[in-house]
Amino acid sequence: MALTVRVQEYSGTLVEEDCEHPYSRLVDVAAATPADFPLLAGVDRYDDTIFNPRQCRALLKEVQALMQQVEDKDLRRTAERLSTLADLVIPSRDHRTTHRRLWFNGD
Repeated sequence: MALTVRVQEYSGTLVEEDCEHPYSRLVDVAAATPADFPLLAGVDRYDDTIFNPRQCRALLKEVQALMQQVEDKDLRRTAERLSTLADLVIPSRDHRTTHRRLWFNGD
């Protein structure tokens, strides 16, 4: 099952979307140790999972820790891309006033 990850403003405006990376594999790796990666392990591969800016801050820490453990280059690139997308949600990063969320869309 593929996951699409998008950054969306609360108004519904799409900021960015990616379905080219194997996010499902990344979620599977996190799910193997859910105590270490509770947010990422909790992503539902078959439905929507949405993170707000506060959750994205914690998710970024999980993704950074996961990148330290993963040797597979595709998974590292996927983690890096997820970090980029999650970073777009955090308002303090670019002094934006609009509210955004990170949306995992499962199949």
